[in-house]
Amino acid sequence: MEKEKTIYIEADEEITSLISRIKKTKQPKVSIVVPKGSIILGSIVNLKMLKKHEKTLGKELSIVTTDKVGRHLASQVGFEVRHSLDEQKFEDKKEEKIPVSQAASTGPVIKFKKEPDVKKMPEKEEPEITFKKISEEEEKEESEIHKAVKNPTPKKGLKKGTKRLFLGFGIFSFLVGVLAVLFILPKATIYISPKAEELREDIPLEIKTQDKKADIPGTLIEVTEETSKDFQTTGKKDVGEKAKGTIIVYNEWDSSAQPLVAGTRFVTSDGKIFKTTEAVNVPGTKVEAGKIVAGTSNVNVEAGEQGESYNIGPSNFTIPGLPADKQAKIYGKSSGAMTGGLTKKVNVVSKSDIEEAKANLSDDLKNKAKDDLNKKVVGKKILEAAIQEEVVEEKPSLSEGQEGDKFTLTSKKNFWTVAFSEAEAKKVISSKIKETLSQDKEIVEDKLENIEYKIVSVAKDNLNLSVSVTAFATKKLELTKAKLDLPGKSKEEALEYFRQNNEITDTKVEFWPFWVSKVPLNRSRIEIKINIPGK
Repeated sequence: MEKEKTIYIEADEEITSLISRIKKTKQPKVSIVVPKGSIILGSIVNLKMLKKHEKTLGKELSIVTTDKVGRHLASQVGFEVRHSLDEQKFEDKKEEKIPVSQAASTGPVIKFKKEPDVKKMPEKEEPEITFKKISEEEEKEESEIHKAVKNPTPKKGLKKGTKRLFLGFGIFSFLVGVLAVLFILPKATIYISPKAEELREDIPLEIKTQDKKADIPGTLIEVTEETSKDFQTTGKKDVGEKAKGTIIVYNEWDSSAQPLVAGTRFVTSDGKIFKTTEAVNVPGTKVEAGKIVAGTSNVNVEAGEQGESYNIGPSNFTIPGLPADKQAKIYGKSSGAMTGGLTKKVNVVSKSDIEEAKANLSDDLKNKAKDDLNKKVVGKKILEAAIQEEVVEEKPSLSEGQEGDKFTLTSKKNFWTVAFSEAEAKKVISSKIKETLSQDKEIVEDKLENIEYKIVSVAKDNLNLSVSVTAFATKKLELTKAKLDLPGKSKEEALEYFRQNNEITDTKVEFWPFWVSKVPLNRSRIEIKINIPGK
C-alpha cells in the first residue's frame, strides 16, 4: 500500500467535506492540493479546525497550493506547505516591522527584515540586530495576507435557479423510484407441469445461400489452410552388391557350337544362381591326337541376388535352361572365387508413408479450418460433417522409393461449408412438427431435445439435412389468456387458476422482490415456464 495519499479539492469545497475524505484514507500521510481562492484557505478558523483533526485522525497533513496568501496562513497554523507536489517544504519568511516610535526620528516608517548576527554576544547583552529593506513585491504580498486574515473569503451559496433545478430533479427521481417499485420491479414466474406426449420426428431441412424460398437462409464461408510437417520413412530397400566372376563353359555334346544368350543361368550344387552378363558361343568338340576334346569358352557372370553369401570359391555349375540330356555334356566350372557380394538395406519413402502423412496433415488442417470457420460466423451453427475440402497443393519432399530417413510433406487446402442459425432452424423444425399435430394440441416451445443433424447433400449454394429430434406436445394450454387473467391475483389465487385445468399436474408461483404479494399488473413482467414431468 502507498504511504502517501493525494487529495484534490474544489474551490468551494467545505471543510467538513474535506475532513470526511481524510477520514476515509488509509495512508498515514496526506497531501491536500488546494486551488487559488479556496474557501478553506481563506479562513484561519477552517485551517485551525483542520489542524485539530490532523492530531485526532493521526495523519500527517501537508498543503500544496500556488495561492501565496493561503500558503502563508497555512504555514502560520503549522502545516507543511509546498508550492507543488514535487517541491520541498515551503519555508515561510519571518518578517518584522520597526516600531513607528523608533522610525519617527528618521522619517517615514520603512519595513525591514531582521537578520540576526551570527556572532556570539555576551550573555547579558542584547544581540545585535541588522535590518534589511523589504522589496515592493514582498510588501504587496504581506498587505494581501493581512487583508485576507481580516476579511476571509465569504462562503459561496447556491443560486435560486440551481436550487430549483436540484429540487425538480429530486422530485423526478422520487417519482421514478415509486414507479419502479410499483410497476417495473415486481415480477412473477409461474412454473407449470402439463401432461405431455413425447414425439420423435425426422424433419427435412433445406438451407440455401442464395434462394430466399428455402426453409432458412445459409451463409457460405471459406478458408484456406496451409502447413508442413516432417515424417519418418518406413520403407526398406536393398542396395547391396552382387558377387561377380568368370565361368569356363565346356561343350562335350558334339562338334556343333552351343550358343548361350546373355542372362543364361548357371546353378551351383547348393542352388545359388549366377547369370551371364553377355552372350557367348561355346565351340563344339574336336579330335586331337585321336581323342575327342571338349570345346570351351570363358563367360562373365554375376550373382542372381545381392549379398556376401554369393562370394563363393571355385565351383561346378549346371545350365538348367538346356535339355536334361545336354546338361551333363554342356556345363560350367569356375577356377577362381566369386567376389564383391554385399548386403546393405536403406530407408526409403514407401507408398504407405505418403498416404499416412497426407491423412495426418488433413486432420490437422481440418481442425484448424473448423476453428477459423467458426470465427468467421460467430453465433451460427457449423456441422463438421458438412465441411468440404479441396486440395490446392500436396507435395512430399521425397517421392516414393527415394532414399531417406524422413521426408517433409507440404499441404495446402481450401475448406468451405454452409453455416446457419440454429435458433432459426429450431423455429422451422417446431413449425413443421406443429403441422402434424391435431388442432387441439400444441408443441411445447423451446423444448426440442436430442437434436441430430444428418447430411443429405452439401453444395456451395445449399445444404440439405434430415434432422432427428425429440419434441413434446400438450393439449392447448391457453397461456396467452392466462397472462390476461392473472394480473392482481394473489399466489393462492394464481395456483387455483391453474388447478382448474385438468391438463396441468403441478404449478409453482414465485414473486420478486420479496415484498411482492400479487401478480404484477404489468403483463410483460409475468413469465410462464413449462416443465415436462420426468425431464
